[in-house]
Amino acid sequence: RPVDLTPTEFGILACLARAPGEVQPSRAILQKVWGPAYRDEVHLLRVNVARLRRKIEDIASQPRYVLTHSRAGYSLAAQ
Repeated sequence: RPVDLTPTEFGILACLARAPGEVQPSRAILQKVWGPAYRDEVHLLRVNVARLRRKIEDIASQPRYVLTHSRAGYSLAAQ
């Protein structure tokens, strides 16, 4: 199904899609999507990942695609 993503949501998804199944550190995602000045803004990333999940997951609270790795980062499920 088609999904309208913001440029930020697309950037997060693209960052994760470059290495499916591999954990991408939160700081690395922040730097790639927002730039080096935002590398410590983890809350900003969490909010945008939640928005992305609401758009692409069947049940956002039970993600199957964009996975959280506590204190490490995020990954895109390799399927």
